[in-house]
Amino acid sequence: MYLYHMGDGRSLLYIETQGGCELSALDVTDPAKITAVTKTQLATKKAFDFVQDVGDGGALIRYRDGSGVALLSFRKYRHPVLADRPILDRANASETLGGAGLLLSSNDVVSNPIGDPRNYKVLDTSDASQPGLLASVPAVKQRLSKPDTGTLFLLNADGVTVVRQLQVERENEIDLDSQGGN
Repeated sequence: MYLYHMGDGRSLLYIETQGGCELSALDVTDPAKITAVTKTQLATKKAFDFVQDVGDGGALIRYRDGSGVALLSFRKYRHPVLADRPILDRANASETLGGAGLLLSSNDVVSNPIGDPRNYKVLDTSDASQPGLLASVPAVKQRLSKPDTGTLFLLNADGVTVVRQLQVERENEIDLDSQGGN
């Protein structure tokens, strides 16, 4: 199940049914008057679980068979769209980056049986139905983050990749200015 809060005050409860082939939506804004909204056929034949919010209009789902993840866009709330893209394949961990980014990681067990290092992909999810690949960073040996600015540092054999979150940086700068009396 996934609870989606629409911008107009309504709340929809989406339920994965039919082994992942169908998504039902209920309007649960008023718990005393729950109504069916729609049933949408999805372009998948795999059962899935909702993992996390992605931006303002999407959710990350993970297939129960372990085959990967996909993005579900609620831009058209009556007909959600599944963005099952090759860039989402084999991800086994995810986290949001600000309001419109997603960091996926995976282990390439075939070429790296120990399970370390990890491969990372940075995605732009401002349009959850068409996520865009911003960066792919293979074989990351070490990862560090700077929480006050949201900056992420990924180290691999090619050097350091810096992933910035501009909104978090701006908010940090405003906090520092207000603390300094400027």
